Amino acid sequence: MDRLKESPWRITRWQEDSYQVLMTLSSGEGGAAAKVRLYYDGALSVTNVMCLETAPEDCDSVGRALSKPFAPVSQALGEALNDFLDRVAPGGFQLANAKESSYKISLVLSRGEDAVELELNAGKDGMVSSILLLKATTEDVLPEVESVLKGAQ
Repeated sequence: MDRLKESPWRITRWQEDSYQVLMTLSSGEGGAAAKVRLYYDGALSVTNVMCLETAPEDCDSVGRALSKPFAPVSQALGEALNDFLDRVAPGGFQLANAKESSYKISLVLSRGEDAVELELNAGKDGMVSSILLLKATTEDVLPEVESVLKGAQ
């Protein structure tokens, strides 16, 4: 995996099953170890990543090493997304997943155990035209997300 080359993580075990891969990784930094299960679809796109028997900080470190930052193809959507992320970052939310379509980005923001699925619509000029809240992991996070989003619009 090319993405691990610039990280301290190395694959020590690789097991493939139907539409999933179980990796065991080790790190030279402090002898940390991590087990990660990657689920993928028929197009070989990763659909879910799950850490097993792994400390949260090691899971975050492996996730950052495996993930490639999302960059929209559309320059206008890129500007809208960057502005949006700058505004929600003070609330502790980070981009966990995103998918681009015509003048729209479906995205997932995460903060700790909480995640929120949103839809960000933008015009050709890169200005956000609407933000739709689609799903949240818990009701407790909704008021916080709404508060952050009011500041982002």
